[in-house]
This record gives sequence, C-alpha cells and structure tokens, in this order.
Amino acid sequence: MKLKEKLVMGIKTETTQGTAVVPAATDFILVEDLKVKVGSDKNIRNAKRTTLDQLAHVVGKRWVELTFKTEIKTNGAAAAASSQIYVPLGAAFLACGFSETATPSTNVIYAPLSAAISNFYSHAKSATIEAYLDGVKFIIAGCVGNFKVSIEAGKIGYYEFTFKGLYTAATDTAPGTQTYLSNVPPILESATFTTQSFAAVI
Repeated sequence: MKLKEKLVMGIKTETTQGTAVVPAATDFILVEDLKVKVGSDKNIRNAKRTTLDQLAHVVGKRWVELTFKTEIKTNGAAAAASSQIYVPLGAAFLACGFSETATPSTNVIYAPLSAAISNFYSHAKSATIEAYLDGVKFIIAGCVGNFKVSIEAGKIGYYEFTFKGLYTAATDTAPGTQTYLSNVPPILESATFTTQSFAAVI
C-alpha cells in the first residue's frame, strides 16, 4: 500500500499585513497538492585572495512560496450574510486582491480591487497560512497571491492558488483540531463565461 502525506492547512485574514494571526479550527480547508518552497537571495562575495576557494555566500532576503488547490464549492448556507461565507476560501480570495460582498439568502460576490487598503501594502488583504506537512509546521504571515480556475466537464472544479509570504523557520509540531466543511463539491455540467459584457462560448 502506498503511504500518503498528511497535509493540513489553515488560512486566516490578517488585521495588519505581516502580523501573524492564529487560524481557528473552522479556518482550515481541504486542499490537494500542497507544496511549500523556501526561497532566498544569495549575496556572492567575490573578494580576491591567494587561494582560488570561493568565500561563503551570505543569505539575504528569504520568503516562502506556497501552492495548493481546493475544490470549488460553497458552505451551502444562505440564511444570513455572515453565516453563508465559506470563511477560509474567502480569506484566500481576499489575499488575492478581491472584495467580499454577502447578500443574505442570495449569494456572496467576490470582485477584483485596484485601490490599496488601510493597514495593507496593496489592494489585497494579506493572510496568515498555517501548513502542516507530515508533522512539520510552517507559519507564513503576510501572504498575498493569485489563483486560477481549473474546470472540466463532468469533473470537480478546482481553485489553484499560489501565495508568497514571510519566512519563519519551520518547527516539528502536530496539528490541533480542524473543522472542515463537509459539503460535497458538484461536478461541472454546464457553464457560462462573461467578460466586459462579452459572453464567450466555452
């Protein structure tokens, strides 16, 4: 039997960009293909000496890039504006530069923003992401990014996210309790796509 990785991820909107917040149990979201990559700038030292050996480089800026995909679905609630928001997915959209408008008993609309937001460096509301990969915990604050939609007829649709955030050293920590959304995602049967009042055929 093939052993599988134990992957757990939570995401929560920050109040001030770069100041980490702690995701609650309901801020965790089911994800697939979760990958964490630490990047850094290397400062090369080219001082000449009587030896051909290279001087050790000095590490400069460091950051973390995180990618994952999650199912396209809602929380199924339409009673009140606050309860119908799928909170962790909403946090991901906000960190990609979208606004969030909930209309009770109707829908939740996400629309792209262009103006900077107070306490944030851009139009995106950054998020803190906690990711656990086989018992290794990453806390990535100040996350902003982008996403794309992957859909195919007769299959589950996915949002595919890419985020970058601040580097902190990983620790060996077991995840706590997670409360996942239990709704089953629909398959794609048909869809319409409109951009700038143009309805494209897909």
